This record gives sequence, structure tokens and C-alpha cells, in this order.
Amino acid sequence: MEKIQKNKHSSIGLILIGLALTLKNLLALPELFIGLGVGAGLAFEIIGLINNRRGHNCVKEAKLAFLRKVTGRSTP
Repeated sequence: MEKIQKNKHSSIGLILIGLALTLKNLLALPELFIGLGVGAGLAFEIIGLINNRRGHNCVKEAKLAFLRKVTGRSTP
């Protein structure tokens, strides 16, 4: 059986979403802060999902290729 690796981005996202929704029910916070907490949590979840894929190096390679193209460098 494969050992499941924990992803820190997904964990942070779950904590942020849970904290935002808990604070919404316990305190009278403005909706702006609740929305920021949930939005940041969702962003961390998406980053965690992208990094969890087998080909997550392709994202890194694409970023490096773009930066090389912008800066005009041919080698790292």
C-alpha cells in the first residue's frame, strides 16, 4: 500500500476555511473578513491540489521557461 503524503497547503487551506466559518458563527465579523478567510483557504486548497498531482514539476518547468523567455537567458 502507498503511504499518503500530507500536503501542507491543503492543511493550511482547511484550517483557514474552518476558522473563518467558525468565527462567522461565534463573532459578529464583517463579511469582508469571512470572505477573505474562505478565499485564501480555497486558494491554498487549489495550490495543494496542483502540487499533489504526479506531474507537478510541469508547472515549475513552465514558470522557469517563461522567466527564461522574459529575461532572455537560455540556460539556468
